[in-house]
Amino acid sequence: MRAYRSIAFGLFVLMSLSVCAQNASDIQTLISTANNIKTGNYQDALTSLMLFDFKNITGPDKALEYKTSLYALKLKTDPSLSVDTNYIKHGFYRNLQLGVNVNMQQDFSFKGFGGSITYAIINKRDSTVLSLIGTEADRAHKKFSYSLALAKMEYKKRLRNSDGTTSPENKKKYDDFLATTRTMLAEGTFDVYQLPVDIRGFIDTNARNYVDSAMNAELNKLRKKPLFTVAVKGNYNTVIEAIDNASFNATYLQGITESGRPLELDIRANARYFDTVAKTPNPRLLCDFSLGGNWAMLYNKRTGITFLEVKPSIEYAAILDGLLPGEEASQFYANAEFRLRVTRDIWFPVGVKYDIQNQNFLGFLNVSYNLDALKTALTN
Repeated sequence: MRAYRSIAFGLFVLMSLSVCAQNASDIQTLISTANNIKTGNYQDALTSLMLFDFKNITGPDKALEYKTSLYALKLKTDPSLSVDTNYIKHGFYRNLQLGVNVNMQQDFSFKGFGGSITYAIINKRDSTVLSLIGTEADRAHKKFSYSLALAKMEYKKRLRNSDGTTSPENKKKYDDFLATTRTMLAEGTFDVYQLPVDIRGFIDTNARNYVDSAMNAELNKLRKKPLFTVAVKGNYNTVIEAIDNASFNATYLQGITESGRPLELDIRANARYFDTVAKTPNPRLLCDFSLGGNWAMLYNKRTGITFLEVKPSIEYAAILDGLLPGEEASQFYANAEFRLRVTRDIWFPVGVKYDIQNQNFLGFLNVSYNLDALKTALTN
């Protein structure tokens, strides 16, 4: 629960202008923590900042894809957008995702390129939509922030010499005090006993404890909030010098559990136009619908971060136009997708598709890398 408490404090910082407002680097840490506890399945539907994806590594049609929110692009040119009030204002930019991809053939030779636009029509999981301003928890947060600000001023005053100067030794004490405070707030482990003895009395720990309790309850509810995205994609084939693939996709995710292992309902619908182009153009129109559930088999109970996810699903696919001789107009598939998190940012998603009618197996291996745009924007 440490990560949840971290986000809890961060949400209040983002949504209230108190005397203890945090700087850009603190907001960076808090938002990154919030992104880390999202499932890989969620990040695939709508990346929080930036995502590199190498799709179908073992298949004939490979693709290297880069997806980013418009907010992340703007952040690269204007780091001030990570400051609390600016971050809150840019909901549209955070919900709009742009993508570009390079397509390759079996031998990794260049085949073409494409692009995509995704927009989250419903994004109740965005942490900044959780507004508790004006509630008892919000007032407790302001009370705690004010007491912490007073403690900082009092400690700084006590470390000064009689002539108003501060010795290097005392300056280091104050800097260490600030660093300790920032770390505890970011990690959600605020412990007054780690602070200098003579200023502990200035801090309202009862208010702080109330903030943790109230926000933990709200963050548990947040796990069940829905996400609904729509996307349009297109690919240009340089071999035939034409657009050979275009699609419209809709994805709906709904959290089921508030505690324990994260479990998400996953519903997807796709309509796709493509051209097989054997010797002559053969445009085809397909649609598919899938229903499944994404479950975190392995996760860290303390931080909420998932390490292994599995998503079984049933898929129905139909060819509406361009049916080939001997081809079935519709098929049912039993699918499973496994996501292994090898580092904080790198995932290995492996998909298995089973043709129920023809009893055939297909497998797909992907690699996903989530880039922390807040970190790169503020350090470049």
